[in-house]
Amino acid sequence: MSFEKVKLFVRKLFWTAVFIAVIILDLLIFSAPATNVKIINDTGVYQYDETLDRSICSISVEFDDYADMGSITVAFRDVDGKLISEETEDISIRLLSKNGNSDFYINGEVKYYEIISYSAGISDYFKYEVLIFLIIVELIFILPMFITTLLLSCKIYYYEDWKILVYAGHYHHYIKVDGVKTDELNTLSNLRVIYLSCTLDDGTYVDVAITSSNRITLKIDNRLYR
Repeated sequence: MSFEKVKLFVRKLFWTAVFIAVIILDLLIFSAPATNVKIINDTGVYQYDETLDRSICSISVEFDDYADMGSITVAFRDVDGKLISEETEDISIRLLSKNGNSDFYINGEVKYYEIISYSAGISDYFKYEVLIFLIIVELIFILPMFITTLLLSCKIYYYEDWKILVYAGHYHHYIKVDGVKTDELNTLSNLRVIYLSCTLDDGTYVDVAITSSNRITLKIDNRLYR
């Protein structure tokens, strides 16, 4: 097998594997349930306004894994440990993070707090945002590369004592006769037919046409050769 055929086989195998991998990744993301995380640390800061008899309580939490949404229910107590109020607020999380914060406005002077319950994790909304981003990347880059790689071509012709190789790649397009390159055209744009030609040692004229889909036709002395 020629070097060119091995190169095309490896490229096709690689981009096929990449294409299958991204499809599997998309399916895993789509089918993955919303994840839940645990609070492993929390800190509360209180500010009491005597005039309004109101406390502003800021509670910072740390999770054991990344999250993008959550809510928390907290019981607030006075200096004697008496329950003042039990409130539920959303946890503010910047993008995807292991840290969050919730602010509470409580009537009375708060001295202690206790986390009663909470729920936090990666939401379906974030999961679908990631999925949409990946699909856009796949449609713009991976899918075109996969399709165009499958269309790459390399043909070998045997005419009398000569071995004629025609290679049509993403960028390189050339003819080799007995391992020697005789004509080439290197271009990323392949919206037109590419014509290559050479003359063999006995004066035989070889003409090659490569279409935009990398289909190769070869003529020897103006006669189609297969």
